[in-house]
Amino acid sequence: MALSNTSAEARQGRFHDFNRNSAEIFSIRRDSLTIEERKIIFDHVQDVALQIYSRDSFAID
Repeated sequence: MALSNTSAEARQGRFHDFNRNSAEIFSIRRDSLTIEERKIIFDHVQDVALQIYSRDSFAID
C-alpha cells in the first residue's frame, strides 16, 4: 500500500532522515492559538504545567 504523503519517509537505506526543532514546533503550535485561548488553557493546566514549563512559555502576558 503506497502512502499518499511521503514527506515523512526517510530516503532509501536510511532509518532517520530528518531533524525536528522542538522549540520551533512548540512556538508554531502555541502561536496558532489566540491569547484568549492560551489563557483559558493555562487556567486549566497551570498547576501541572508550571512544574515543567515557565509561565513565559505560554505567551499570555
